[in-house]
Amino acid sequence: MSFLGIDVGTSALKACVYREDGHLLGSARVPVDVRRSKPGWQELDPQQVWNVTLYALRSLAEMAQVRADPIEALAVSASGDEVFPIDASGRPLAGSILSGDIRGSAIAAETLRCQSALDWHHACGHVPERMDPVNRYLWLKKHNPAAMEGANRLVGWHEFLTLRLAGRAVVDRSLASKWAVFDITTGGWSTQRLEQFDLHEGLLPEILPWRTVVGEITASTAESTGLPVGAAVCVGGYDASCSALGGGVSGPNAAGLACGSWEVVVAPIEGEASSHVLAEARFSMIPHPDGDGFAAIAQSPNGTAVAEWASNLVKLPLDAAQARLAGNGPGPGALLAVPHLSGALAIWRDPRESRGALIGLTLGTQPIDVLQAFLEAVGYELTIMTRRLRDGGVPIRVLRATGGGSRSAWWMQLKADLTGIPVEIVAQDEPGAFGAALLAMDAVTPHGSASGLCETLTRVIRRYEPSAERCELHRRRLDRYSSLVELLVSATTSTS
Repeated sequence: MSFLGIDVGTSALKACVYREDGHLLGSARVPVDVRRSKPGWQELDPQQVWNVTLYALRSLAEMAQVRADPIEALAVSASGDEVFPIDASGRPLAGSILSGDIRGSAIAAETLRCQSALDWHHACGHVPERMDPVNRYLWLKKHNPAAMEGANRLVGWHEFLTLRLAGRAVVDRSLASKWAVFDITTGGWSTQRLEQFDLHEGLLPEILPWRTVVGEITASTAESTGLPVGAAVCVGGYDASCSALGGGVSGPNAAGLACGSWEVVVAPIEGEASSHVLAEARFSMIPHPDGDGFAAIAQSPNGTAVAEWASNLVKLPLDAAQARLAGNGPGPGALLAVPHLSGALAIWRDPRESRGALIGLTLGTQPIDVLQAFLEAVGYELTIMTRRLRDGGVPIRVLRATGGGSRSAWWMQLKADLTGIPVEIVAQDEPGAFGAALLAMDAVTPHGSASGLCETLTRVIRRYEPSAERCELHRRRLDRYSSLVELLVSATTSTS
């Protein structure tokens, strides 16, 4: 038997089928088109995402290796930031507003004022941002009342796909925790906050535990998708959690480092964490798909997106620059950059107002200097995040890196050196899909737990040990970096 993981991303949908021993049988990656109808607006068309899902599933069903080893169960990995209304038939009534969309800042500020950051963190595990599904709901209610009047339910990608595939719109606790109306103590929806935001519980998806079968593929669904009749649709999870699981992160010994467009750290929590420190840094605490444990989430929208931007700007491919970067020596480069090209989400005061910068330019500046400065700056952000996590009672012993950025040996060594934490590279091209497949496997087989599966079925192919000497070479530069960001944020907010 085999297991399917579906990972819904904002640039592409990935679907992968794995054998019981973790061997990849087949994969499909289909891009999705982001709609930008106005400056700063970003949406996905839910119907297009469903069409893309059907295409990916049918593509897999045609593969000989998949036909020879039929799919037993599947689960979905999805972002928890997107939400859109559907009617009673499951038809989308509006586009899905993406996390990078600028709408709703005033609404988010009003939500934030309802209680202190610490109280919010105690209540739902995070400090509500503009992209919180509750704030998206409030924006839709105000600016698209026709859609909300016809709404039967509010769903994200996980709920949308479980509804289309198994007839039930459900979420796990990691995805539910992205909502400001989630009660982190009970693991359900908060009646008090539902009333506060005039949000009827009937609009929200059902919360189910992991290791649960949502339903089975019917004959009609099998005909449209190519999936076997009777295949189990199981509870999946938040994409960052699934990626960490797919990267071999289960207990507190390791943290996941997703080196994609966004840089995301998922650190399972052992013992008591400091809500005060986590809330101040705007780190989330969410249920982790392994029993009743939690994980701290620290994320930055400035990962490989910044590296690719800088690479394109100076017309110097990152792969081709590896030898030249290594030849520049272990110390910091000639320039100091701030990588906040998409603002920031954590660590800094008024992080959304922060912007990118490049300091130290001269007539002698070379393209490699610009690229190195931005790569170092992303490393500085990671270093500060891991230190704040440690201060909050979430120490990290090893970082398990996945994603496109993990292919740069120079960058991974730099991150190990700056953080003082070993970085391990996992042999997994699609950790989100693999993590979802592990959750499906865990739900229908007697293997034990998803954490046990991920430890057994993931393989480390490279390890970068930190250099204390190189860390010391960057110490003063890191201090200057922190001061520069604070100065720039102050300048930006005072002139806005």
